[in-house]
Amino acid sequence: MDIIKNPLIQGVAAGFVALGIRELFISCGIGFRLYDIEPVEKVVGYISSMATPLSLIVLGADFEFSAISSLKKEIVFGTAMRCAAVPLLGIGTAFLLFRGVLTGAQFAAITALFTAPVAVSSVPMAQEMGGNTVLSGQLVVWTTIFSAASVFVASFLLKSAGVF
Repeated sequence: MDIIKNPLIQGVAAGFVALGIRELFISCGIGFRLYDIEPVEKVVGYISSMATPLSLIVLGADFEFSAISSLKKEIVFGTAMRCAAVPLLGIGTAFLLFRGVLTGAQFAAITALFTAPVAVSSVPMAQEMGGNTVLSGQLVVWTTIFSAASVFVASFLLKSAGVF
């Protein structure tokens, strides 16, 4: 029941409902897009541009350097998994299985997907689910720092392999 009450889950569900309503309008011949309503599009664009940086600033204010020593093993393992193992497995699998099928742009999207840091929204999600918010915050910070290197290495390797 706590999962259903979670605001992030409710937001995703509301998004699916909005997409369904839009498709219903389109199937009835009523076509509209968000960019048709310019003031609303601008406000949504501003909020969208501000959300992640603001979340990182708030998370940074709550960041505890003292927690590093007690969670060192978990931080190293989680960061290594997210910044090395996940890109290697995800991009490597796509490269081996779909090398001739996918375009360079599609590989770029796959690279962005698998080399991205842990989402900032994982901290409130962990809090709502009764998880370890300190570890979640640490993983967001450390994977954000090290994901720059994983993006570079993945892009370099794909460029060297002739994908880009």
